[in-house]
Amino acid sequence: MMFSDYISPLFLFLVGIAMAVVNILAGGGSILSIPMLIFFGISPTEANATNRVAILMQNTSALLSFARQGIVVINEAKIMIVPSLCGAFFGAHLGVYIGNEIFKKIFSTVIPIALATMFFKQRNVEVDTMNKPLLMSVFFCVGVYGGFIQAGVGFIIILALTSFTNFDLIRINAIKVTIVFCYTIVAVVIFMINGKIQWTPAILLSCGAVIGGWLGSYINVKLKDVWVKCFILVLGILFSIRLILS
Repeated sequence: MMFSDYISPLFLFLVGIAMAVVNILAGGGSILSIPMLIFFGISPTEANATNRVAILMQNTSALLSFARQGIVVINEAKIMIVPSLCGAFFGAHLGVYIGNEIFKKIFSTVIPIALATMFFKQRNVEVDTMNKPLLMSVFFCVGVYGGFIQAGVGFIIILALTSFTNFDLIRINAIKVTIVFCYTIVAVVIFMINGKIQWTPAILLSCGAVIGGWLGSYINVKLKDVWVKCFILVLGILFSIRLILS
């Protein structure tokens, strides 16, 4: 059953743009894109895998855009990259082997939890007082979750970074993009080896995500994220209800 039977390439391209902009500005773009893929004929586990190609391209574009603006955070992110890579290896294998119905139930439960993290009040602490072993443990878990399901991982990363560091939101978003870019490479390879990616929708979604990643990184410092959060909140609740009822 071909994806083109259900949805136009233009619509999927636009979904890719929206997903990437939301991901860069706040997180949670996959709460938009994965349900769209599911509702239009792709199985839940394949939608989860297909979405990762766009996530990879989105973050590639955003990293280049951040770099052009002089924001390079590899030194800050390196302590979190290795544990997240290890976690993503396990999480992606879980995403390969879990059944579609179980995945759909998990995803419909994860959406409200991910949405709730947007409204947590975070605290900042000095960078030199970070508990590095705890931070690495947290990002191993982030990698497991991101490798498995991805949706909402941006909220979790922002929550972790604002809890453990005193970085401003611009650098936090740049670190988030760097970490997700790195562990998504692992996830894409595992999903690809196991034949879970549908390449036509993946490419269409990715074309939009490249533009959205570039655009999101530029407007990151100008747009109040309250509007993005409200938009995600409404759609996330609707998608969650739709998944549960289906």
